[in-house]
Amino acid sequence: HTFHFHRLTLEDFIGWWPAVVGPALVLWGALAVPHVLDVMAARKALAEIYSAVEEDRFANAVQLANQLLKRWSVTEEGDTALALKALGLIKTDKAPAAGVIIDEMVQKGNLNEGCLQALTACCRELGRFEDIVTLYDAHLKLQPQNEELACSLFMALVRTKQYKRQQQLAMSMYKNFGNSVHYYWAVMSAVMQAHDMMDSGNGALAAKVMLPLAERMVSKAKTDGIFTGPEHLRLNLLILELQENWEGYLELLNRDQKLEFRKERPLVPDGIERQRMVLRCFLQTGKFDEASQLLKTLIMSDPDEWSNYLELFGLAKTMGCTPETYADLETFVDSTRVSVQEAGPACRGPFLGRLELMMRKAELLGDSCSHAELRHRVLEYTSIFGSKLCCFSDVKPFVLRLPPEERIIFATEIGKQQVEVGVSIAQDEPPQRIAQRWVLCTHLQWLCGSFKEPAERSALVDELLTRFEKVLPLGAELKPTEWQYADQYALTAAHVLTSMYLDSGDVSALYRAAVVLDTAIASSVSNMQLRLLATRVFTLLGATKPAWAHWEKCVIKQIQLDSVAYLMADHSMYLGEYDKVETMCAETLYFFKATNREMPEFIVNAYRHGSFGKVQEFQQFQKRIKGSLQFAIVACEAEHLLMLKDCGEAYIPQSLAHLPTDELLDDLSDNRDTDVMDTWNPLDQADYDRIREESRVAAVAWLRMRVLQVRGMSAVTQQSTEVLDGMSSRIQDAFKTGMRTVRTVGGGDHPDSLPRTVFPSGIHASRESLFGQYARFGFDVTALCSALDIARDVLQLIGAPRRGSEMEAACGPSRKATAVVGATLTAAVDKATTLLADSSGQDVLQNDVELLYIVAELIVQPAQIVHRLRQDLSLPPGVKEKKEKRQTRSALLVLLGEAAEAIRTPLTKLCDFVTTLADFDVKGTETVLKAMQCTTNEAVGHATSASVLESRSYSLSTLTKTLQDMLALVKE
Repeated sequence: HTFHFHRLTLEDFIGWWPAVVGPALVLWGALAVPHVLDVMAARKALAEIYSAVEEDRFANAVQLANQLLKRWSVTEEGDTALALKALGLIKTDKAPAAGVIIDEMVQKGNLNEGCLQALTACCRELGRFEDIVTLYDAHLKLQPQNEELACSLFMALVRTKQYKRQQQLAMSMYKNFGNSVHYYWAVMSAVMQAHDMMDSGNGALAAKVMLPLAERMVSKAKTDGIFTGPEHLRLNLLILELQENWEGYLELLNRDQKLEFRKERPLVPDGIERQRMVLRCFLQTGKFDEASQLLKTLIMSDPDEWSNYLELFGLAKTMGCTPETYADLETFVDSTRVSVQEAGPACRGPFLGRLELMMRKAELLGDSCSHAELRHRVLEYTSIFGSKLCCFSDVKPFVLRLPPEERIIFATEIGKQQVEVGVSIAQDEPPQRIAQRWVLCTHLQWLCGSFKEPAERSALVDELLTRFEKVLPLGAELKPTEWQYADQYALTAAHVLTSMYLDSGDVSALYRAAVVLDTAIASSVSNMQLRLLATRVFTLLGATKPAWAHWEKCVIKQIQLDSVAYLMADHSMYLGEYDKVETMCAETLYFFKATNREMPEFIVNAYRHGSFGKVQEFQQFQKRIKGSLQFAIVACEAEHLLMLKDCGEAYIPQSLAHLPTDELLDDLSDNRDTDVMDTWNPLDQADYDRIREESRVAAVAWLRMRVLQVRGMSAVTQQSTEVLDGMSSRIQDAFKTGMRTVRTVGGGDHPDSLPRTVFPSGIHASRESLFGQYARFGFDVTALCSALDIARDVLQLIGAPRRGSEMEAACGPSRKATAVVGATLTAAVDKATTLLADSSGQDVLQNDVELLYIVAELIVQPAQIVHRLRQDLSLPPGVKEKKEKRQTRSALLVLLGEAAEAIRTPLTKLCDFVTTLADFDVKGTETVLKAMQCTTNEAVGHATSASVLESRSYSLSTLTKTLQDMLALVKE
């Protein structure tokens, strides 16, 4: 039929609709629905990957990502899955494979939002912050009006410290989006540019260009009405501080106080913070009278804030030291003390202020300070505050300012007060406070030099332990997490006993200290001072198992791994607990790496939340952590531990990128807290600073030598003759430098004195420098240096084959070096075995166990070098080479065989000796039982002795296995 379209009616269309539209819908469904279902399936699979990542099932996430990629690799879901796969690979320690994926995706660009976020997380984990900048830079060019992308790019620039680009981008964002937050990002970026210039020596340019620019930007913000928040004011104050514009600083604070910036209330409220800011302005601008009046106001409002007293007295020196000035201060301090006493419970501040003022007046005016009056006031202070644990640290500086003869008089006076405790001083006081007063008197007597004779110390220990038993029931009602009132008695007794051992070598005193500490810890499980001292005492006994048990109860973590962990890490590697040390090194390295990775995110959050003052703080903290001395030491010792622990296999060095270079060693930050343990030693601040610096120098010298040893061993593995050339001389120079850092206790020159570097961290805690062990027994690093010279010559010869007499002549220096290796190691083993031969049936302590491990390490390093060279010279079966090269290889193999034989002889002797020594403990129990007679808790005593003997036997057995594994390697 012929259709006439213009004649069709509405009824005709309605009649034909099912016939026309129905098939069209069927066709669309056939084509589109499978695609929709496919997309839904891909998204469901992607959701499963996200769930696996959120639940830390990273291996499963990688498997799910691989399944998704087989089907949807070219979709947006496929891109996101690939990025999540890279994140899973990173979390499962497969960073190289993840790096390949990241490189491909960064080059690809134009990624969806989910993929971009996942890829950013990958780059953050690997520290590839530049790639994050590249990603967001490319995406922002495609979407220039996307504020979220612009913010992400700014934060990426923050992570890479590109301050100039930060400022430019932030200003562009402010113009495009009109958000005042972006404007202040630009201001802070200008301030950070100024800081960067100052750090690089361009302070003049920062003062002339960047800081005035930042100030103008803030002034414009005030004009535009966007200067409305407390952080805006603090940022302005920061700029003025950097410009040293203190008049402007004070003016800005006054304007804020007049409500010029916010009508409701000041941006910085009138309180302690604002008063400290004003005080700083007064001091910087020379308004000393106003500053003095303000400090007095602060003292009256908070009489116990000690820093205010120090600033007030320092200001008096700045204003000019006159008798009238100090008379006014004395009147003020006395009136404050009287008013505080009348108002209620006494505050320590006014009493300490009176003592400090007396000493400063004598020093600055040249008046002779009345020692009798000073002693009287210190005694008065102890009579009022002697029940507080902080009383000793309060009066210690003043007691140490007394001449030696006056300290003796003070010790006598404090002894009389000790006798009177509980009778005439405070009859109404609780017995717990009276107990604290008594032990404080003991600490002050020790500070003054009392108890020097062994008989006096023994009597003191007996008295302390008797009182410990009497005071212990007073804490029956305390919670398990609270310290017992008797803890100070046990702690002091253990300190005294340990000092007796260090001075006289009496091992029974050390055993007794261990028993006392175990007894006290049984009643006070949360006292970290007891546990730290127990760690040190058991380490001195060579008993690493109980030492580690107490250390683990301290729960050292996070920043403490940088500041406190040295107490255990310094010597633990040479006591046999390889697994414990390895775990500790892994935890420490993880903390440092995680902190360096996460610190940029803290800085990003500071920008994001407008806390601009925190930006500098976080950057300074990051700098200290990144250049930490403890981190470098742990990273290096982890490599040396790998050599000792796996002696049965060839040493394969790990990544050495985290080891510091020679240029950076002297700039490392010493973050160790050497005052973490209680101490009553008579050390003033000058002694403390000197000893701390000596310990830092010794630690850096030890680290320099150890890093060079690792780099030398690594060069052998990598067959790098360029690195090996001159390496032995560099190690020798580092060793000689380190030996010059050795000191003896008290500076004595007695040949039997143990060379050590002393930390003032307790009566007990002489932290021995490991160079002291070398100095004590006459060891050196000649064997390792000669072995490295052999490695250099062998690698050079295999690359330049020779024949007959030429080859024999070329091997001459290496044969001489082989003889030196054998002679040096034999001499070291003979010294060690001779020294410890009489220890059979006696105690082998930390120094002796440490000595054996050091000798073992002296042998292990050359043995590993020879074994590695032997592997490199071996040809796979069926491989043929020219006659000249074959002859060279054969001659070198003979040379290495001679070197192995030179090492095997002293190694066998040491292995046999340690095997015999490990079974000495039958007679060792006699010393323990003698110490047990001095304790009332026989069960604790026997448990302690058993753990010591078992642990020491374990350390020697571990060393025996290490030597046997090394011997098997050398024989091979």
